[in-house]
Amino acid sequence: MDCKKLIYHPTRQEAITPIGSRLIKWDLTDAPRIIDTFPLSFDAGKIPAAALIEGRDAIAIAPENTSEDTSGNQALELRRWEDGELICAIPLDHQAYDEDLSIDDEFCGHERCCAISALAASRDGRYLAALEPWGDLHLIDLTSDLQAPRIMRWRRRWPDYADAIAFDPQFQFLIWNWVDQDERFEFFRIDDAAADRLAYLGHFDGGARCHRGALAFSPFTDALVHTDYFSQSRITYRRFDRANLLARNSLLEVDSHELWNTPPATVCWHRELPLIQHPHDGLNPWQTSVAFIDKQKLLWAAGEALVLLHAEDGAIAADYHAKTVIREVAFDRDRRRIIAATIDGVIAVSLSQFDPKTTKGAR
Repeated sequence: MDCKKLIYHPTRQEAITPIGSRLIKWDLTDAPRIIDTFPLSFDAGKIPAAALIEGRDAIAIAPENTSEDTSGNQALELRRWEDGELICAIPLDHQAYDEDLSIDDEFCGHERCCAISALAASRDGRYLAALEPWGDLHLIDLTSDLQAPRIMRWRRRWPDYADAIAFDPQFQFLIWNWVDQDERFEFFRIDDAAADRLAYLGHFDGGARCHRGALAFSPFTDALVHTDYFSQSRITYRRFDRANLLARNSLLEVDSHELWNTPPATVCWHRELPLIQHPHDGLNPWQTSVAFIDKQKLLWAAGEALVLLHAEDGAIAADYHAKTVIREVAFDRDRRRIIAATIDGVIAVSLSQFDPKTTKGAR
Protein backbone atom coordinates (compact mmCIF):
# COMPACT_ATOMS: atom_id res chain seq x y z
CA MET A 1 0.00 0.00 0.00
CA ASP A 2 1.84 3.08 -1.29
CA CYS A 3 0.98 5.98 1.05
CA LYS A 4 2.27 9.13 -0.62
CA LYS A 5 0.58 11.58 1.75
CA LEU A 6 0.44 11.50 5.57
CA ILE A 7 -2.13 13.50 7.55
CA TYR A 8 -1.16 13.04 11.20
CA HIS A 9 -3.50 13.97 14.06
CA PRO A 10 -1.35 14.22 17.23
CA THR A 11 -4.25 14.61 19.66
CA ARG A 12 -6.12 11.54 18.45
CA GLN A 13 -3.00 9.41 17.82
CA GLU A 14 -4.36 8.64 14.35
CA ALA A 15 -3.39 9.27 10.76
CA ILE A 16 -5.16 9.38 7.42
CA THR A 17 -3.55 8.48 4.10
CA PRO A 18 -5.47 9.35 0.92
CA ILE A 19 -5.05 6.67 -1.75
CA GLY A 20 -6.93 7.05 -5.01
CA SER A 21 -10.59 7.65 -4.18
CA ARG A 22 -10.32 6.48 -0.55
CA LEU A 23 -9.22 7.83 2.80
CA ILE A 24 -7.42 5.17 4.84
CA LYS A 25 -7.57 5.78 8.60
CA TRP A 26 -4.84 4.41 10.90
CA ASP A 27 -4.73 3.91 14.67
CA LEU A 28 -1.31 4.81 16.09
CA THR A 29 -1.73 4.04 19.79
CA ASP A 30 0.49 0.98 19.31
CA ALA A 31 1.82 -0.42 16.03
CA PRO A 32 0.02 1.38 13.16
CA ARG A 33 -3.05 -0.49 11.93
CA ILE A 34 -5.93 0.34 9.60
CA ILE A 35 -9.18 0.97 11.46
CA ASP A 36 -11.43 2.45 8.77
CA THR A 37 -11.79 3.43 5.13
CA PHE A 38 -13.87 6.33 3.81
CA PRO A 39 -14.83 6.86 0.16
CA LEU A 40 -14.06 10.09 -1.70
CA SER A 41 -16.10 11.51 -4.55
CA PHE A 42 -12.97 11.92 -6.67
CA ASP A 43 -9.47 10.57 -7.24
CA ALA A 44 -7.00 12.45 -5.04
CA GLY A 45 -4.19 12.11 -7.60
CA LYS A 46 -0.65 10.83 -7.63
CA ILE A 47 0.47 12.92 -4.62
CA PRO A 48 -2.71 14.12 -2.87
CA ALA A 49 -3.18 17.73 -1.82
CA ALA A 50 -4.48 17.39 1.74
CA ALA A 51 -4.11 19.04 5.14
CA LEU A 52 -5.24 18.67 8.74
CA ILE A 53 -7.44 21.44 10.14
CA GLU A 54 -6.86 20.53 13.76
CA GLY A 55 -9.06 23.20 15.32
CA ARG A 56 -12.05 21.85 13.39
CA ASP A 57 -11.08 18.18 13.78
CA ALA A 58 -11.29 17.92 10.02
CA ILE A 59 -9.21 17.44 6.91
CA ALA A 60 -9.17 19.31 3.63
CA ILE A 61 -8.54 17.41 0.44
CA ALA A 62 -8.68 18.35 -3.22
CA PRO A 63 -8.75 16.46 -6.51
CA GLU A 64 -5.99 17.29 -8.96
CA ASN A 65 -8.51 19.37 -10.94
CA THR A 66 -11.31 21.05 -9.02
CA SER A 67 -13.22 22.07 -12.15
CA GLU A 68 -12.73 19.56 -14.94
CA ASP A 69 -14.98 21.40 -17.41
CA THR A 70 -17.59 24.12 -17.57
CA SER A 71 -20.53 21.80 -16.93
CA GLY A 72 -19.51 19.80 -13.88
CA ASN A 73 -17.32 20.71 -10.93
CA GLN A 74 -15.18 18.72 -8.57
CA ALA A 75 -14.70 20.80 -5.47
CA LEU A 76 -12.16 20.96 -2.68
CA GLU A 77 -13.73 19.16 0.26
CA LEU A 78 -13.70 19.50 4.04
CA ARG A 79 -14.39 16.18 5.77
CA ARG A 80 -14.83 15.23 9.42
CA TRP A 81 -11.92 13.33 10.91
CA GLU A 82 -14.13 11.03 12.97
CA ASP A 83 -16.11 9.40 10.17
CA GLY A 84 -14.98 10.98 6.91
CA GLU A 85 -18.38 12.59 6.36
CA LEU A 86 -18.50 15.61 4.06
CA ILE A 87 -18.71 18.96 5.89
CA CYS A 88 -18.80 21.07 2.74
CA ALA A 89 -17.53 21.26 -0.82
CA ILE A 90 -15.78 24.47 -1.89
CA PRO A 91 -15.54 25.07 -5.66
CA LEU A 92 -12.43 26.94 -6.76
CA ASP A 93 -12.80 28.48 -10.19
CA HIS A 94 -9.81 29.16 -12.34
CA GLN A 95 -9.43 32.81 -13.30
CA ALA A 96 -7.97 33.35 -16.76
CA TYR A 97 -5.68 36.29 -17.47
CA ASP A 98 -8.42 37.95 -19.50
CA GLU A 99 -12.17 37.73 -19.29
CA ASP A 100 -12.06 35.07 -21.97
CA LEU A 101 -9.56 32.21 -22.10
CA SER A 102 -6.21 33.82 -22.85
CA ILE A 103 -3.45 32.69 -25.16
CA ASP A 104 -1.17 32.25 -22.14
CA ASP A 105 -3.71 29.99 -20.47
CA GLU A 106 -4.06 27.90 -23.61
CA PHE A 107 -0.29 27.66 -23.99
CA CYS A 108 0.20 26.59 -20.35
CA GLY A 109 -2.61 24.06 -20.52
CA HIS A 110 -4.74 25.83 -17.91
CA GLU A 111 -7.93 25.58 -19.98
CA ARG A 112 -10.88 26.08 -17.59
CA CYS A 113 -9.75 23.88 -14.75
CA CYS A 114 -8.34 24.84 -11.39
CA ALA A 115 -5.57 22.42 -10.52
CA ILE A 116 -4.55 22.21 -6.86
CA SER A 117 -1.01 21.09 -6.12
CA ALA A 118 -0.82 21.77 -2.36
CA LEU A 119 -2.94 22.68 0.67
CA ALA A 120 -1.89 24.23 3.98
CA ALA A 121 -3.89 25.32 7.03
CA SER A 122 -2.94 28.06 9.46
CA ARG A 123 -2.13 26.81 12.95
CA ASP A 124 -5.30 28.37 14.42
CA GLY A 125 -7.47 26.67 11.78
CA ARG A 126 -8.85 29.95 10.50
CA TYR A 127 -7.38 29.92 7.01
CA LEU A 128 -6.86 27.24 4.40
CA ALA A 129 -4.52 27.93 1.49
CA ALA A 130 -4.97 26.15 -1.85
CA LEU A 131 -2.09 26.55 -4.29
CA GLU A 132 -2.43 26.23 -8.04
CA PRO A 133 0.54 24.84 -9.99
CA TRP A 134 0.69 28.03 -12.04
CA GLY A 135 1.05 30.28 -9.02
CA ASP A 136 -2.41 31.47 -8.00
CA LEU A 137 -3.15 31.13 -4.28
CA HIS A 138 -6.69 30.79 -2.95
CA LEU A 139 -6.95 31.74 0.74
CA ILE A 140 -10.20 30.43 2.24
CA ASP A 141 -11.56 32.01 5.41
CA LEU A 142 -12.91 29.02 7.37
CA THR A 143 -14.61 31.31 9.89
CA SER A 144 -16.99 32.56 7.21
CA ASP A 145 -20.09 30.74 5.96
CA LEU A 146 -18.70 27.45 4.66
CA GLN A 147 -21.57 27.07 2.21
CA ALA A 148 -20.35 30.26 0.53
CA PRO A 149 -16.96 31.00 2.13
CA ARG A 150 -14.98 34.15 1.61
CA ILE A 151 -12.10 33.30 -0.73
CA MET A 152 -9.21 35.64 -1.45
CA ARG A 153 -7.13 35.03 -4.54
CA TRP A 154 -3.55 36.18 -4.92
CA ARG A 155 -2.37 35.98 -8.51
CA ARG A 156 1.25 35.07 -9.23
CA ARG A 157 1.42 33.89 -12.84
CA TRP A 158 5.19 33.72 -13.17
CA PRO A 159 5.86 30.29 -11.66
CA ASP A 160 6.50 27.13 -13.62
CA TYR A 161 4.71 24.56 -11.45
CA ALA A 162 4.32 25.49 -7.79
CA ASP A 163 3.94 22.42 -5.57
CA ALA A 164 4.51 23.34 -1.90
CA ILE A 165 3.38 26.03 0.51
CA ALA A 166 3.95 26.71 4.21
CA PHE A 167 2.66 29.22 6.76
CA ASP A 168 4.82 30.72 9.47
CA PRO A 169 3.39 29.44 12.82
CA GLN A 170 2.55 33.04 13.79
CA PHE A 171 0.72 33.57 10.46
CA GLN A 172 2.96 36.52 9.57
CA PHE A 173 4.73 34.94 6.58
CA LEU A 174 4.14 32.35 3.92
CA ILE A 175 6.41 30.75 1.40
CA TRP A 176 5.88 28.63 -1.68
CA ASN A 177 8.17 27.08 -4.25
CA TRP A 178 8.38 26.74 -8.02
CA VAL A 179 10.03 23.81 -9.73
CA ASP A 180 11.11 22.84 -13.26
CA GLN A 181 12.56 25.79 -15.23
CA ASP A 182 12.20 28.42 -12.49
CA GLU A 183 13.48 26.62 -9.40
CA ARG A 184 12.98 29.00 -6.52
CA PHE A 185 11.17 29.75 -3.27
CA GLU A 186 9.16 32.97 -2.88
CA PHE A 187 8.76 34.61 0.52
CA PHE A 188 5.76 36.83 1.43
CA ARG A 189 4.58 38.77 4.46
CA ILE A 190 0.87 38.52 5.27
CA ASP A 191 0.01 42.17 5.88
CA ASP A 192 -3.77 41.73 5.94
CA ALA A 193 -5.32 38.49 4.80
CA ALA A 194 -8.84 39.86 5.04
CA ALA A 195 -7.92 42.80 2.80
CA ASP A 196 -6.06 40.59 0.32
CA ARG A 197 -2.69 42.20 1.09
CA LEU A 198 0.61 40.35 0.66
CA ALA A 199 4.06 41.92 0.62
CA TYR A 200 6.67 40.22 -1.58
CA LEU A 201 9.95 40.03 0.36
CA GLY A 202 12.19 38.16 -2.06
CA HIS A 203 13.22 34.68 -3.09
CA PHE A 204 16.00 32.10 -3.01
CA ASP A 205 16.82 29.23 -5.35
CA GLY A 206 16.09 25.51 -5.05
CA GLY A 207 13.84 22.73 -6.31
CA ALA A 208 13.61 20.06 -9.02
CA ARG A 209 10.64 18.86 -11.08
CA CYS A 210 11.31 15.13 -10.56
CA HIS A 211 11.29 15.67 -6.80
CA ARG A 212 8.56 16.61 -4.33
CA GLY A 213 10.49 18.25 -1.54
CA ALA A 214 9.74 19.42 1.97
CA LEU A 215 9.10 23.03 2.97
CA ALA A 216 8.47 23.97 6.60
CA PHE A 217 8.89 26.75 9.15
CA SER A 218 10.31 25.79 12.53
CA PRO A 219 7.75 25.88 15.37
CA PHE A 220 10.57 26.69 17.82
CA THR A 221 12.60 29.51 16.28
CA ASP A 222 12.71 31.92 13.34
CA ALA A 223 14.00 29.39 10.84
CA LEU A 224 12.82 27.32 7.92
CA VAL A 225 14.01 24.25 6.09
CA HIS A 226 13.57 23.02 2.54
CA THR A 227 14.75 20.00 0.61
CA ASP A 228 15.47 19.53 -3.06
CA TYR A 229 17.35 17.24 -5.40
CA PHE A 230 19.95 17.72 -8.09
CA SER A 231 22.83 15.27 -8.26
CA GLN A 232 22.05 14.26 -4.68
CA SER A 233 19.33 14.79 -2.10
CA ARG A 234 19.91 18.10 -0.33
CA ILE A 235 18.53 19.79 2.78
CA THR A 236 18.99 23.51 3.54
CA TYR A 237 18.43 25.24 6.88
CA ARG A 238 17.81 29.01 6.88
CA ARG A 239 17.22 31.67 9.52
CA PHE A 240 15.35 34.93 9.10
CA ASP A 241 15.15 38.19 11.04
CA ARG A 242 11.47 38.54 11.93
CA ALA A 243 11.64 42.17 13.06
CA ASN A 244 13.50 43.19 9.91
CA LEU A 245 11.05 41.42 7.59
CA LEU A 246 8.04 42.87 9.40
CA ALA A 247 9.42 46.38 8.80
CA ARG A 248 10.64 45.85 5.22
CA ASN A 249 8.72 47.35 2.30
CA SER A 250 7.44 45.05 -0.38
CA LEU A 251 10.02 44.67 -3.15
CA LEU A 252 7.26 45.44 -5.62
CA GLU A 253 7.06 48.94 -4.12
CA VAL A 254 10.77 49.86 -4.05
CA ASP A 255 13.50 50.32 -6.63
CA SER A 256 16.46 48.86 -4.77
CA HIS A 257 18.95 46.55 -6.45
CA GLU A 258 20.43 45.72 -3.05
CA LEU A 259 17.08 44.61 -1.57
CA TRP A 260 16.14 42.60 -4.65
CA ASN A 261 19.41 40.69 -4.28
CA THR A 262 19.10 40.17 -0.51
CA PRO A 263 17.42 36.82 0.28
CA PRO A 264 14.77 37.09 3.02
CA ALA A 265 16.27 34.08 4.82
CA THR A 266 19.98 33.37 5.23
CA VAL A 267 21.52 29.93 4.73
CA CYS A 268 22.99 28.52 7.95
CA TRP A 269 23.97 25.20 6.44
CA HIS A 270 23.07 22.63 3.85
CA ARG A 271 23.88 18.96 3.57
CA GLU A 272 23.91 16.63 0.59
CA LEU A 273 23.61 12.87 0.89
CA PRO A 274 22.98 10.17 -1.76
CA LEU A 275 19.88 8.94 0.05
CA ILE A 276 17.41 8.66 -2.84
CA GLN A 277 18.26 5.55 -4.85
CA HIS A 278 14.88 4.08 -5.77
CA PRO A 279 13.19 4.31 -9.23
CA HIS A 280 10.94 7.22 -10.05
CA ASP A 281 8.70 8.35 -12.90
CA GLY A 282 5.91 10.85 -13.60
CA LEU A 283 3.50 9.03 -11.29
CA ASN A 284 6.11 8.39 -8.61
CA PRO A 285 8.40 11.39 -8.18
CA TRP A 286 11.06 11.28 -5.53
CA GLN A 287 9.79 12.57 -2.19
CA THR A 288 11.69 13.85 0.83
CA SER A 289 10.21 15.05 4.11
CA VAL A 290 11.22 16.81 7.33
CA ALA A 291 9.93 17.04 10.90
CA PHE A 292 11.16 19.30 13.69
CA ILE A 293 11.96 17.30 16.83
CA ASP A 294 12.78 20.23 19.12
CA LYS A 295 14.82 23.43 18.99
CA GLN A 296 18.05 21.44 18.75
CA LYS A 297 17.18 18.67 16.27
CA LEU A 298 15.19 17.94 13.13
CA LEU A 299 14.51 14.82 11.11
CA TRP A 300 15.19 14.39 7.39
CA ALA A 301 13.57 11.49 5.53
CA ALA A 302 14.85 10.53 2.08
CA GLY A 303 14.71 7.20 0.29
CA GLU A 304 14.90 4.50 2.98
CA ALA A 305 16.77 6.68 5.46
CA LEU A 306 15.60 8.59 8.52
CA VAL A 307 18.37 11.02 9.51
CA LEU A 308 18.42 12.99 12.76
CA LEU A 309 20.32 16.29 12.34
CA HIS A 310 21.54 18.97 14.71
CA ALA A 311 19.73 22.20 13.86
CA GLU A 312 22.76 24.32 14.80
CA ASP A 313 25.16 22.97 12.19
CA GLY A 314 23.53 20.07 10.29
CA ALA A 315 25.74 17.41 11.87
CA ILE A 316 24.21 13.93 11.86
CA ALA A 317 23.21 12.83 15.35
CA ALA A 318 21.68 9.44 14.48
CA ASP A 319 20.04 7.55 11.64
CA TYR A 320 17.72 4.63 10.94
CA HIS A 321 17.35 2.40 7.89
CA ALA A 322 13.63 1.82 7.35
CA LYS A 323 14.08 -0.90 4.67
CA THR A 324 11.20 0.68 2.74
CA VAL A 325 10.89 3.88 0.72
CA ILE A 326 9.63 6.73 2.91
CA ARG A 327 7.18 9.25 1.47
CA GLU A 328 6.33 11.62 4.35
CA VAL A 329 6.97 11.87 8.09
CA ALA A 330 5.59 13.46 11.26
CA PHE A 331 6.89 13.51 14.84
CA ASP A 332 4.90 12.09 17.77
CA ARG A 333 6.14 14.34 20.60
CA ASP A 334 4.38 12.44 23.38
CA ARG A 335 5.93 9.08 22.49
CA ARG A 336 9.18 10.37 20.96
CA ARG A 337 8.75 8.46 17.72
CA ILE A 338 8.57 9.06 13.99
CA ILE A 339 5.36 8.33 12.11
CA ALA A 340 6.15 7.64 8.45
CA ALA A 341 4.06 7.02 5.36
CA THR A 342 5.90 4.57 3.10
CA ILE A 343 5.33 2.52 -0.04
CA ASP A 344 4.34 -0.33 2.33
CA GLY A 345 1.89 1.54 4.54
CA VAL A 346 2.42 3.53 7.75
CA ILE A 347 5.19 2.70 10.22
CA ALA A 348 6.27 4.05 13.62
CA VAL A 349 9.93 4.26 14.65
CA SER A 350 11.02 5.25 18.17
CA LEU A 351 14.02 7.59 18.43
CA SER A 352 15.55 4.97 20.72
CA GLN A 353 15.83 2.67 17.66
CA PHE A 354 18.14 5.10 15.84
CA ASP A 355 21.88 4.40 15.55
CA PRO A 356 23.91 7.25 17.11
CA LYS A 357 26.45 8.97 14.84
CA THR A 358 29.25 11.45 15.28
CA THR A 359 29.84 13.61 12.19
CA LYS A 360 31.10 17.05 11.34
CA GLY A 361 28.69 19.90 10.78
CA ALA A 362 27.42 20.61 7.28
CA ARG A 363 28.55 23.53 5.16
